[in-house]
Amino acid sequence: EIARMKSFIESDLAARIAASEAVYKEKRFNLLTSKEGNQVIVRGIIDCFFEEEGELVLLDYKTGNRRDVATGNIEAIRERYSLQMQLYKEALENASGKKVKEIYLYLTDAGELIKL
Repeated sequence: EIARMKSFIESDLAARIAASEAVYKEKRFNLLTSKEGNQVIVRGIIDCFFEEEGELVLLDYKTGNRRDVATGNIEAIRERYSLQMQLYKEALENASGKKVKEIYLYLTDAGELIKL
């Protein structure tokens, strides 16, 4: 566990977070969007996002993906969380008026960082 934490702390993304003047954690949101022609409200909590050069970078922490990482099935992980992250992106862009330029998943139990 310590090695996984150390790996993240020493990552380029962690350095970018540390350099940002605007880092946000555990932010709740409500998003009104449409699905199959119906208006729906999506509620959630964004784990972390930060501002970089006037744009936003989104980071979400995930557990329970150790098997897919062990078998090299990173694409399955991307597919599993793609819709959720697109909704988070839409919510952030609507609320902030800023573009989300990058989205990352950090797989806490595997110590892997994945860019979507």
